Amino acid sequence: MICSEEDGKEVRSGPDGACVVGAHAQGRPDAGVWWNDLGAPSRLVPAMVRDRTGGVTLATAGEEGRLSVANRLSPTGAFHFGAWNAV
Repeated sequence: MICSEEDGKEVRSGPDGACVVGAHAQGRPDAGVWWNDLGAPSRLVPAMVRDRTGGVTLATAGEEGRLSVANRLSPTGAFHFGAWNAV
């Protein structure tokens, strides 16, 4: 499995090729990962970045190779992301 990992969170291409994001249960890697399928096709390994305010942005290349990004809706709490926007 190839994935991007940062601060107890992971993002990768899921079994059906969609972008999935996960968080370690209770912030502990030894407790496993809870995965959330974000529905965007991901030809390449998705990337994740956290800014200095705690915001998280995901980026992936779709089926035609076009870059798409999605931002986490809240800087704290659950991994709920807004719509994917083609760049």
